[in-house]
Amino acid sequence: LGLVLLPVERNTLFVSAAQKQLRNGKRDLIASRAGDFSFGIAESDDYTCLKMVEQDDGAMRVSTQPTKTLEGRWNTVLGDAPLPDKGRHYWEIKIVKKPTDIFECIGVAEPSADVTVPLNKNKKGNGWFWASGGTESMHWVPADIDLGKFEDGATVGQMELIMGNKFAGTAESAWAAKTGTKAAELPFDFNKNPTRIQEDIPPPKNSKYSGVVGTVPSTSFPAFDQGMVVGVDVDMDQGTLGFWADGKYLGIVRDMAGKPVNLKGKKVVPAISLYGATSGGHSYSTVMEVKSGLEAPAKA
Repeated sequence: LGLVLLPVERNTLFVSAAQKQLRNGKRDLIASRAGDFSFGIAESDDYTCLKMVEQDDGAMRVSTQPTKTLEGRWNTVLGDAPLPDKGRHYWEIKIVKKPTDIFECIGVAEPSADVTVPLNKNKKGNGWFWASGGTESMHWVPADIDLGKFEDGATVGQMELIMGNKFAGTAESAWAAKTGTKAAELPFDFNKNPTRIQEDIPPPKNSKYSGVVGTVPSTSFPAFDQGMVVGVDVDMDQGTLGFWADGKYLGIVRDMAGKPVNLKGKKVVPAISLYGATSGGHSYSTVMEVKSGLEAPAKA
């Protein structure tokens, strides 16, 4: 089937699973702004119920809008251009509407990322991002972890690295409590930057985990809120990923060892994950506006 343009707002696109081809020229509905790094929305046959509306200021408003009753859908929306391998690049995401406490994501990802699932559950491409739901915010980074050290204790043995469900403490904190190790004696302060885990399913013996892991930022990051403007600040010369909120610089994302993540040499694109649901005739869809090609603000 070809792309169907519904008679709603001008310059609006609806993309559903049934629409297997996006027309050539979709780019003319994507914001193209002057600046060092401008991008549109990558085309994909796999977006589900994705709505895109071009704004008067050139921003692109995106949301996931399921059409069936009691239906929930995810879209991970990717930029159509990889970040240049040099220089500092900046774009903004405005949280127009966030009606649920579900963790949603803003950051960068490999172009191979699965657009049908959120970045924190993605198996097809790594991501580096800020995620928020309710009153809590986390950073997520790729990691390869040997779970063998958590096999001995009964409580610790029930723990598995989080994949987007409930939070139940930290693996390192539990391990430290079991062995009597103080946080100060560990490679870095796990109380400031712990790995989140859950207790639902015990990992197989001698198993390893490879994928994104949620960590608590060492500096305070607010929860996503309606009206907030998130700035994504990538310095490819340094390899760092930083964030802003409403004009205030919050800091950079760090890896499992507490060191700044290093994006040097990596092919990554802008990425956001949005959830939408319908229930009782009401829509509960997060709405974000993407604005690219902006000059990076000066850091105080």
